[in-house]
Amino acid sequence: MSADATTDTSELPPLHERSPLGTEILRVDGLTKHFPLRGGLLNRTFAHVQAVDDISFDVKAGETVGLVGESGCGKSTTGRCIVRLLDPTHGHVYFKGRDLAQRTKRQMRQVRREIQIVFQDPYASLNPRINVHEIIAEPLRIYGRYRGEHDGSKRVRELMELVGLNPEHHNRFPHEFSGGQRQRIGIARALALDPQLLVLDEPVSALDVSIQAQVINLLEDLQDQLGLAYLFIAHDLSVVRHLSDRVAVMYLGHMVEFGTTNEIFNNPTHPYTQALLSAAPISDPRHRGQRDRIVLEGDIPSPSNPPSGCRFRTRCWKAEDICAEEKPPLADVHGHGHPSACHFAAPRKVL
Repeated sequence: MSADATTDTSELPPLHERSPLGTEILRVDGLTKHFPLRGGLLNRTFAHVQAVDDISFDVKAGETVGLVGESGCGKSTTGRCIVRLLDPTHGHVYFKGRDLAQRTKRQMRQVRREIQIVFQDPYASLNPRINVHEIIAEPLRIYGRYRGEHDGSKRVRELMELVGLNPEHHNRFPHEFSGGQRQRIGIARALALDPQLLVLDEPVSALDVSIQAQVINLLEDLQDQLGLAYLFIAHDLSVVRHLSDRVAVMYLGHMVEFGTTNEIFNNPTHPYTQALLSAAPISDPRHRGQRDRIVLEGDIPSPSNPPSGCRFRTRCWKAEDICAEEKPPLADVHGHGHPSACHFAAPRKVL
């Protein structure tokens, strides 16, 4: 769907009707988010941080799309723009055919029943002054779905059981739970309104490895039970590989490669993806020491002054003059089976 496409809303299904599995529910089209840098006596804008710059992808009902890249590449900003915690500078976000970027905050109130976000830090995202019952019940109250104390309390207990928490602990406060349990509370709150899409913003990166596995297994079980779609934002490639159906790779605000998990991990074509995978830990001890490590030279350029053409060219061993002159499109122009934003895209086997 192009950025200037118009949609006849009379032909769209009701917003809160569940989309069949495999049908597109989210399309990001040319999403851009720039933050102004201000200073001086008059506090004038002198530059912009180009956090996200013209990225496009889609998510289907019931699937998980992983969004990966180094810190500062724009992953979390993308997630916040999708749920409209941040307003995009340009571009469109279509949910079930409706352009969220053009909806008012009042209109977004109804959409947020369908799209929820789970944050990285489970403690900072929970109000420490109210107990778990009230934390989970809050969205139910806001949307008028806390119908009496009996039914409301029953729904809170159901949600706690759904995420593996003891309902008898509903009167406890966040500080009385472990990190993994607090993240389960955040997930229960996100599920309170029966959403169809969850934006998971590095939901396990603040947890111990053993607890990470438990939360990942919970997310898989919930997806199977409820038919949820996930946009899973992470930098841990092993977690992304385990959970995702498709993977989008970002670098300095641009999307550089997009494809199925199998294609990205077994047949990467963009040099940046190849470098990321070469640095990932190898779980199978039989293959340790057999991988050719790709060491990137130099630092990540400033997002307020990115390189011309290909943003990765200053660290890329394949870079030539054309890389500085022309921005490579995200396209499968070389016939490798999935789009890659590189003038010299070529598959490279990575263990």
